[in-house]
Amino acid sequence: VDLTFLSPSEEPGGQEVACSSQQARGHELAGHVGSVCSSASVGAERPLWQAAHDGLARALAPLEELAEEELPQLAAMALLASGGGCAASAVAASAPMLLCGLAFHTKSLYCILAVGMFGGAYSMSFRHSTEADRTLMQRSAAVLVVSGTAHLALCFGGLPPQVACHFAHPDIVAQFLPDLICTPLIVWNLGYIGGKTPQDMVPTTALSFLSVVSFATAAGVHDPRAAYYLLAVGSGCLGKASYDLNVRLPVEAGRIASCNRLRTQIASDLLVLMWWGYPLVEVLSLAHCISLPVALNSFVALDTLNKLGVSHIILRSPESFSLASRYFAEQRRARP
Repeated sequence: VDLTFLSPSEEPGGQEVACSSQQARGHELAGHVGSVCSSASVGAERPLWQAAHDGLARALAPLEELAEEELPQLAAMALLASGGGCAASAVAASAPMLLCGLAFHTKSLYCILAVGMFGGAYSMSFRHSTEADRTLMQRSAAVLVVSGTAHLALCFGGLPPQVACHFAHPDIVAQFLPDLICTPLIVWNLGYIGGKTPQDMVPTTALSFLSVVSFATAAGVHDPRAAYYLLAVGSGCLGKASYDLNVRLPVEAGRIASCNRLRTQIASDLLVLMWWGYPLVEVLSLAHCISLPVALNSFVALDTLNKLGVSHIILRSPESFSLASRYFAEQRRARP
């Protein structure tokens, strides 16, 4: 059953935007996402158990999206990543991992993950082939190519010894370096679906970039107090960027259509959840609560969902992409 949404940005009597049956499924997920994606009032009192249930359902909504098409592939890649996360560690570089009764060397697993990222990049580049604007697809492919190249570099030893000797935790630093390129691209892609240009997203892009720099520097410094201070600064920047993407952007995406509002909400939910996993794992590693191989395993598993999963959700809806492209075309024509 197709559903029809009226773009909030249009005056009464304007054009109605029809969403296909795929978006009807998305509207069903909107029930899990909650009041952010609906016009229901938020002032009503709800029991604590119902609020907890709604929060859990919203957190699972991105996984429901992935389950329809790509969750098995992503789960397999995350499993391989978690098994090969210690490839950058010199201690465990030669240790094989037992998976389904077969022994895999960690370097081989990194190569498999890199090939998966390259395959995802190839798939992203051909999404929505009938659309003239290829910017979003090119950025998504670039994110996966950069991530795949980084994992391929880790397969061959990570940072050169001449560089690694200057950092306290060179393996963790190497995990953050690709995000210096990938994070701005993902932010711009999410902003595109929400009707925002890269220029509009400069504050959020800068904050998310600074958070990556802070986390990478925290892993590189030798003073533990300085490391925790940098983690606090990075978490502050990440908190503001998360608020902009997860709270403000979906509301502003409603200027285009409810389809775009839902798309940005689900993608930002998964993105923000993965974002906060990085400093959490880093803190546990620096505090020696978890071993370095476990930390590296976790980083690579987060990478799989953060980059491949979020890129897939952003590009999954042809209607949302088409409406965003049309919105930007109208904005360009309206300029003097």
